Amino acid sequence: MGTADGTAYFTHLILLKDVYTLTDYYDSAAYGRQSETYILRSDGTRMYDLNLKGAIGLVIGNEGEGVSRLVKEKCDMTAAIPMKGDIDSLNASVAAGVLAYEIVRQRG
Repeated sequence: MGTADGTAYFTHLILLKDVYTLTDYYDSAAYGRQSETYILRSDGTRMYDLNLKGAIGLVIGNEGEGVSRLVKEKCDMTAAIPMKGDIDSLNASVAAGVLAYEIVRQRG
């Protein structure tokens, strides 16, 4: 096991055929509707203004096309990372890391 491999043992991972199925899973009675599904978009609510302490499903689109309309409609909220200066976007993996850090920060 590598250094980064250990995270998989402490994280709830779900393997589904597509993201649309994932949002259905979070909405299902089997999951108990205990989570909110967030999509990361530049026009969303600032991540600092969101309550990220509960169960959360994150949807991160690719840099080119983002997330499909159907997936957007299934998400409960949109989150945005505040940007300064001439930076107007981030690589998807960097954006996911920044939002993951904010989730950990809020949970103390």
